[in-house]
Amino acid sequence: MVKKVCVNIFFAIVFLLVSSFTAFSQDSYTLAIKSEKGKIMKFSNDLGGTLNFTLDGLPIPNSKLSGENLAAKINIETYLDTIDANDKDTKFLIKLMVKNITLGGLLQLPDLGGISAGKAPEIELDLSPQGGIDGIQVRNLGLAAGGEGGAMKNMIPGMDNMGMDLTSLDSILPMITGLIPPIFPKDPVAVGDTWVQKVSDDNNPMPIFPKLVVNYKLVSVENNKAHIEFTTDGDYNADFLNNFLSMIPEIPMGSDNMTIKNVDLKMKWKMDGTMDFLIDQGTIEKMELGGTIRIKGGAKINFKHPDESSTPWEPKLDGSLDLTGGMTYAGTVARSEYETIFPPDKDEEEAAKPAPAPKAKPAAKKTTKKPAVKKK
Repeated sequence: MVKKVCVNIFFAIVFLLVSSFTAFSQDSYTLAIKSEKGKIMKFSNDLGGTLNFTLDGLPIPNSKLSGENLAAKINIETYLDTIDANDKDTKFLIKLMVKNITLGGLLQLPDLGGISAGKAPEIELDLSPQGGIDGIQVRNLGLAAGGEGGAMKNMIPGMDNMGMDLTSLDSILPMITGLIPPIFPKDPVAVGDTWVQKVSDDNNPMPIFPKLVVNYKLVSVENNKAHIEFTTDGDYNADFLNNFLSMIPEIPMGSDNMTIKNVDLKMKWKMDGTMDFLIDQGTIEKMELGGTIRIKGGAKINFKHPDESSTPWEPKLDGSLDLTGGMTYAGTVARSEYETIFPPDKDEEEAAKPAPAPKAKPAAKKTTKKPAVKKK
């Protein structure tokens, strides 16, 4: 009996040791964004969805705007030119080419190219190894609501003569992108491990914007390619906006001044997706996501005109968006091909040229000194 107990204890100890060794010997992986200076990568991006909404309280009397099962899709090719890369962060210059925009059977715009005249939109983006956004700048992306050809002119009170130049949003963009959490954990992970990424309260002390929390799981690793699943769901109540807006008595809107009160905005979202990540290369090979965003709200808005008259507007919105999207790595691009797609500006070409060497001054001519003439 004693011998049998001892044998059982022996096998139990061996089993525990083997289990512990297996657990400790399981491969772990460091997931980090990487690149090399001068490397240009191309990604194909698709974003689509189905929109259902009802908007009451338009500024036109007895008007209402609604849509049911409005399908929209946009295809964009993205080029990432690595302008700096080190262990702390990677800086990309991102240029976009819009390939196709579809709105149901009503609108199809193929091969639009760059959004602004003459130049493609550019985004300078600093990414941490974990995929967090450390800095962002936007250039060559402008929208003029009331300028020449502005389709929104006089459609909504206060929109007349109002232009929006997104190149001036550098002070706002860091706050917005600061709401997007990193992707990867700092510590290595093994197959089956999970991690949660969210924005620190220090980066979002006031609940003006939704707080995004994403749950990740490393499902498998094959041929040094990590397959990851992720989900996010949450809700947002914008009651705090009323306190924020109360500190801003009037908002200039072209020639009008706007006031907003009694904001009642609620959002709910649920999204899930998958990601394939090339570990050695440090590149996302493929990402797919889908889900639903629901929004409901209203507000009391008043536009005060230069003649002291005013126009009230009390919009009420109830809508949902079923969203699908994907991103696929399309490989590297040679610099010559890249500059064919995005020709450098003449100013950039001139700046890249080496400064001409200063011209040598001509040698001074030797003069012979005439002998002095003696006076008689």
